Amino acid sequence: MGRPRKQIVADDCWLVGTYFLEKMRKFEPDCLYYPEYSSDPIEQLQNIVYVNRVLQERTDLQCRALNAWCRKWITPEAMAKMWTALRQRQYQNRHKPLAVTLERQVHARLREYAEKEELTFSQAVDELLNWYHAKES
Repeated sequence: MGRPRKQIVADDCWLVGTYFLEKMRKFEPDCLYYPEYSSDPIEQLQNIVYVNRVLQERTDLQCRALNAWCRKWITPEAMAKMWTALRQRQYQNRHKPLAVTLERQVHARLREYAEKEELTFSQAVDELLNWYHAKES
């Protein structure tokens, strides 16, 4: 029995679908098994991505549809490239700084505290949270 195939999971459906739509938009025929590029696979993928995006349904049914579409239309080499791109995107998302919206008064108080303690905003928030959790213990 061979190794089980990787499966696209619900959280990744949107990224995978848009990844292959972009490849087809750029007309990279090496990613499809059928380089004559009939509109059928593109329309099918657009429908899957549409349901994921507009209806915001990331269900098991949609994942199965996307997995089946990939098995039918996408070459193993293109799938390998997609998995690499997906891992890179997941890494970037995990390590990307987050933006936080603060009221002006809170921002001014945090800036004042950070400057007084010679800290960055992130360090100031971390220090204050550490103090709060230590106080709770």
